[in-house]
Amino acid sequence: MANKAQLQDDEARCTSLDELLALAARALSEPADRAYAVELVDKCEMHCQMPLDYTKLAEFTAAELGDRVGGTGRDGARRTR
Repeated sequence: MANKAQLQDDEARCTSLDELLALAARALSEPADRAYAVELVDKCEMHCQMPLDYTKLAEFTAAELGDRVGGTGRDGARRTR
């Protein structure tokens, strides 16, 4: 269990994609802070350097955020194709 202040302190020490993804997973544990987890996932893209990094990020997003992200933009509006 970690609160947002603790997570933000840990974020300041993160230096890699894997560390940020682990922190995002912690943000999703009880008590879950989905908004902060999504914020961390957004920051992960800046740490991607190789195709494998983007794959890790996509797999994490699908597995951990799953349907909680799909279909809506940041503003919560439903997107249509």
